[in-house]
Amino acid sequence: MVAQFAAELYRACSVARLERYRPPGGTDLEMLTTYFWNIDLAVALLPSLNAAEIALRNAIHSAFEVYFNNPLWFYEPELLEPNQLSSFASAYRSVTNRTAVTPGLLVAELSFGFWTSLLSRKYLHVWSSNTYSAYHNAFPGAQNVPFDQVGRRFNEIRALRNRVAHHEPIVFRPNLAAEHRDIHQAIEWISPSLCAAIRLNDGFSTVYGSRASVERRLKDHLRLP
Repeated sequence: MVAQFAAELYRACSVARLERYRPPGGTDLEMLTTYFWNIDLAVALLPSLNAAEIALRNAIHSAFEVYFNNPLWFYEPELLEPNQLSSFASAYRSVTNRTAVTPGLLVAELSFGFWTSLLSRKYLHVWSSNTYSAYHNAFPGAQNVPFDQVGRRFNEIRALRNRVAHHEPIVFRPNLAAEHRDIHQAIEWISPSLCAAIRLNDGFSTVYGSRASVERRLKDHLRLP
């Protein structure tokens, strides 16, 4: 029964994809349990990943808007690097194809990678300006956290977000629970209130300990003892 079910899923999901989830010497049931548990974990991470990305882009936009005294600071001469200019041009075209351009629409259209790139040392003159504390504006909860650590953390979150978004395995990551906690801390650097709200809607810890429940559901579906 399990072998037949697995064979049917091979056709839909591909052998190569499913076999990545088979433990060494593992059974078909173990492989499928790990595969569907991985999906559950990815779904459980979405509230935190969503909040981290949205909070970061709005925090940076707000800080740069004040620093440059311009809601369309993207146009500042020699500010963006070539790859960032390319990302901005794509976002601008995408918005103009739908509606009139506004700063808010551009902020939402630009990729997570665009925003994390603004945490590089190339922009340290903005973040550490003597006339305006952009860092404090964007990250009020991270005043004792080194700037480089903030940039590193959000790039790590972006890498995990990309794994989730492209349906890649995350179940084998040895520190996934710690990565989840790190996302919450990063959100808290920007907004403790948002972090508190996300914690109310975050079921990751329950899902992280629920592999046995996934196996039980599969067994029930296949009428196994």
